[in-house]
Amino acid sequence: NAIGQVEMARPKLVRMAPQLFMLEFKEPQERKVRVYSVNGQHISAKSIVDRQAFIRIDQAGMYIIRVEEEGTAHSIKVMVN
Repeated sequence: NAIGQVEMARPKLVRMAPQLFMLEFKEPQERKVRVYSVNGQHISAKSIVDRQAFIRIDQAGMYIIRVEEEGTAHSIKVMVN
């Protein structure tokens, strides 16, 4: 990390139901949450400011949830049955 650069804390992912996930963050902050299929197809996007975000994925398959904040990003793979 460069001086003055802060690394984004990895979000916690909780499966609430077979097709519903919750992302938990340490601090409320403006973030962009995007969902992609493993083929790279953009499925959905939302902007959040809260400490939690709920994501529903209706089709079975493997997906990537990408969280972006302040120029940093984390990707999380999830399987929906």
